Amino acid sequence: MAFKPTTKITPDVNEIILFTEKNYTGNAYSAIIGDNIDLYKNFNPLNDQLYSVKVGSAAQVTLIRDDGFSGPTQETNKDVSSIALGGPGSGLSSFIVLQKEGKYVVRANFLDKTKEDRSIILKTSNFNPTGDGVTIPNPNPASGENPNLPRVFTILDESNTENLPATVGLYVRRNDGVYEDIGALISVYLADSKRNSNVKIVKIKKYADYNYGDLTFPSSGRLVNFIWNDDNDL
Repeated sequence: MAFKPTTKITPDVNEIILFTEKNYTGNAYSAIIGDNIDLYKNFNPLNDQLYSVKVGSAAQVTLIRDDGFSGPTQETNKDVSSIALGGPGSGLSSFIVLQKEGKYVVRANFLDKTKEDRSIILKTSNFNPTGDGVTIPNPNPASGENPNLPRVFTILDESNTENLPATVGLYVRRNDGVYEDIGALISVYLADSKRNSNVKIVKIKKYADYNYGDLTFPSSGRLVNFIWNDDNDL
């Protein structure tokens, strides 16, 4: 983690600079490729206090409105003079800095159709900022934030094709703390959109020898919708 105050106003090629005011003014803070920063949890005085960003020529940044890498996002490799994720002039609570080419953030949400308050835990080696995987709904949202919004759960590389997918562990937990008997893994990989070959979408592949129980996981774009179904839906 290299997030720190800076006196620079122009980023290096692998760097971004965030500012406490619009139009690249106010106090400045820098981060570099590879940084996954949750301002709310780790730099709380700056939570919702950063309003513009300059992006180095080799970098891209995913700006995220809520803590825990959840909620509305903006992906950009361009400077942004006024960050607006929840309305004009809003700040941000978390962000991810990646190399400009070949890296893709993937998000997920979770719906328990039985309305029995289950949660899902997603574990992958290429995005694990807390060391405990990503839990949806967010178990510790900031005050007033919706815990059910999509969360980033993995970062894929262009090499993560169908022949070299990323592996994600799935754990579904009941509201009494007991885990459902699925113990599943899935493969997650990138494919070209049929509408636009320049756009990458996410696809999911099951493992033949795993039991997925009532869990399904359709995807749309780079969002995976994990659903725990009522038995009547299957």
